[in-house]
Amino acid sequence: MGSPMRDEWDPVVERFLDWVDSRSKAHQGERLRNTRRAYQRDLAQFMAYCSGHSIPPQSTRPKHIDDFLTGLLNEKTHIPQPLRPSTRNRKRASLSSFYRYLRQQEIVSINPVQDVRGFPKTKGLIQPLTLDEIGIIRQVCPPEDRMLFEFLLS
Repeated sequence: MGSPMRDEWDPVVERFLDWVDSRSKAHQGERLRNTRRAYQRDLAQFMAYCSGHSIPPQSTRPKHIDDFLTGLLNEKTHIPQPLRPSTRNRKRASLSSFYRYLRQQEIVSINPVQDVRGFPKTKGLIQPLTLDEIGIIRQVCPPEDRMLFEFLLS
C-alpha cells in the first residue's frame, strides 16, 4: 500500500490518463501506449516526490516543480547522474498537461509548471571519423570528389 497522499491521488491520475487517451486519437496504437506509460511513470515519480516532501499536489508551487525536475537522477543506471535535458523537459511537459487538466477540473487554481523554465538542450559533440570510416569513404568516393574529401579531412 502506498502513502495516504498517493492513494488519494491515484484516481485523479487515472482519470487524467483516461483524458489523455481520449484526446490522443491521432496517437493510435503503440505511440499512445508509450505516451500513457511515460505520463504514468512521470506522475508516479512526482507523487512520490510530493509524498516524500509532505507537499499536497494541489499546493504545489513552481519551486517544488523546479526542485523535483532538478533533483531527478537516472533510474535506469542507478548512477547518481542528472537526466538529459530532453528527458527532464518531457517530464515537465507531463506535469504541465496534468496541471492543465487539474485546472479544467477545478481541482487547482493555478498551473505551477507554467512558471518553470524548460532545460536547455545540449548539443552533442561531433565525433571524428575513425580510420576505418575514412578508409571506406576513400574507397567509395568518386575520383572527382576525392580531392575535396582529402582537403576537408586535413
